[in-house]
Amino acid sequence: MKILDLEKKYEGKFISYYVASFLNNENNIKKYEFTSRNNKLTIDNFKPNNPAGVIMICFNEDKSKILIEREFRLSSNSWVYNFPGGLIDDGEDAKMAAIRELKEETGLDVVSIDSILPSAVSAVGISDEILQVVFLTCKGNITNSCFIDEEIEAFWVSKEEARKLLNDNLFGARCQMVLWMWINNI
Repeated sequence: MKILDLEKKYEGKFISYYVASFLNNENNIKKYEFTSRNNKLTIDNFKPNNPAGVIMICFNEDKSKILIEREFRLSSNSWVYNFPGGLIDDGEDAKMAAIRELKEETGLDVVSIDSILPSAVSAVGISDEILQVVFLTCKGNITNSCFIDEEIEAFWVSKEEARKLLNDNLFGARCQMVLWMWINNI
């Protein structure tokens, strides 16, 4: 496939909406819609870039519990269970952003950064957003998010509690997958 043209249709504060014209495998011109955190996207700079955000997979100190958030998400007009996450600010790397975001959303302190995965596409079918997954060990008392525009409830769950949550609740796909693997020792 070959991209012929890229047109920005809308620029928001955090996300821009683009339409790419491309030649498909039969040499027909087609259109593809997607979003980007890059509001200056062109054909020349249209490639994976630096990570825009982090997803944090947090365990307590004895690794018996994992941290989950229940957040009201406007995009689905419902409460969704997910892992903490957030954008990487200017001058930060994934480690710095994970420590800051975790504190802002949950009040927890990082004991250790256990692993940081290489960059990955967040939602490959609708966005070019790049994220990094950060595995952490945490401690402290959970507090509410410090942002008035977010409704986030964070809590620790055991494998048995996670198993029950997975049966009857709406989850972010990454969180659902990791929890399933964790409770099944995969």
